[in-house]
Amino acid sequence: MSVWGIDISHYQPSMPAVQMAQNGAKFVIVKATSGASLVDDRLLQHVTAARSAGLKLGLYHWVDPIQSAPANANHFLNQINTLRPDFVALDVEQWWADWNKFWSFNRKEIPATAVPRLSPDVISAVSKETVEIVAAQAKLPTLVYTARWFQSYAPGLAGWIGSWPLWVASYFDYNKSNYTQTWAQFQTTLGSLGSNPTLPNGALSWKFWQFSAKIILPGVTFPMDMDVFNGSQADFDAFLQPSGPRPVGKPYRVLADNLVIQGGPGMSFPALGLVHKDEIIEVERIENDYAKIVAPDERWVCIGIPYIKEI
Repeated sequence: MSVWGIDISHYQPSMPAVQMAQNGAKFVIVKATSGASLVDDRLLQHVTAARSAGLKLGLYHWVDPIQSAPANANHFLNQINTLRPDFVALDVEQWWADWNKFWSFNRKEIPATAVPRLSPDVISAVSKETVEIVAAQAKLPTLVYTARWFQSYAPGLAGWIGSWPLWVASYFDYNKSNYTQTWAQFQTTLGSLGSNPTLPNGALSWKFWQFSAKIILPGVTFPMDMDVFNGSQADFDAFLQPSGPRPVGKPYRVLADNLVIQGGPGMSFPALGLVHKDEIIEVERIENDYAKIVAPDERWVCIGIPYIKEI
């Protein structure tokens, strides 16, 4: 069976996460941030839905080369530190140097030639440095998302993209209109994909393939971006644990609306972020009235009833 999932952002108001998991989905990649300041409007909603369904969580950042690489990376890292995804991705596909002009073009008010373009060298350099900073600091499996078509705007990507796991956009149904599929039809689609998306220059293989943006799944009325992993379930598990397995923890469900993650077992330690109602957390051990979350650093939550419950 194919290891498949979706990627999602504010453009999709909801997702049938439970139905997806029941029909074989293994992951959801959620848009977290863009540039130096934007946080996706539906980030927490989509993250909560994915975790409640038991799906592996990826977070992605839209690299805006108008901003510096450190500004892009640090903004994304703030969300990574709070939400603790299983893997991350950097979306490299921006060629324009002016957002207002781009949106005017997108609304068909001006031609593409009226939109100022970024230097190809700037796109490549900012993207490369952003990926390097995020991978070094997040210490998570890190993907680069792009497509063959984008290299006409940034041919320099070919010089470094092969060094990173690739999430490639290559649509087998590009010329189709949006279309609805039953779960049985969708499984047939997965089985007929093959393994040869169109790769960007410089890429010798792919890790994830975004193969459609047209399919409407049961439970929604709008299309979603569909993705498949290149390998078996065992390969997927290995991808998520490149440095060996994480500590084993017991799963707990969060019962409080919001629960503060702290840097130690007590209120005197700094707040590091939040977990939300119905999220699933893995608890490594318990000290006094605090539970240590399975994580690469010190993260604790209060276990006072009715805050969390073992499942």
